[in-house]
Amino acid sequence: MTPRALERLALGALLNTTFGALHPLMDHWAQRGEDARLKGLHGRQLVHADGTPATGEESRPTMTASACGRRAAARHVAGYTLGQVAGTVAVTRALGYRVPPGRHRSRLGRNDPAADRNDRPAGAGHRRGPSAS
Repeated sequence: MTPRALERLALGALLNTTFGALHPLMDHWAQRGEDARLKGLHGRQLVHADGTPATGEESRPTMTASACGRRAAARHVAGYTLGQVAGTVAVTRALGYRVPPGRHRSRLGRNDPAADRNDRPAGAGHRRGPSAS
């Protein structure tokens, strides 16, 4: 293995470790409590933006529970992605690397989709809707 290949492999491992360490931190620092609560919602029942069931008698806008959950998940992903980019830039710059933005984008696309499932207590599943407990 060439020294350059070994250096790239080590940098990849470092960035992977950085991403793994930053995800739980961003869950606590960058994610709103309401987004954490709502991101697991799914279903066709109508809810308000705060996840409460819509009765049809209010004038507030409604959406499906799935749409509400997707919006919360998108805000969550945006928050931890910004944190991961900042962490990656800090780590690479501290080591003297100037990683092009395209390389950061390609690494962000390989995030672990199972990470959110791994940080819930055993037996905890996704909420099935606003009335689930």
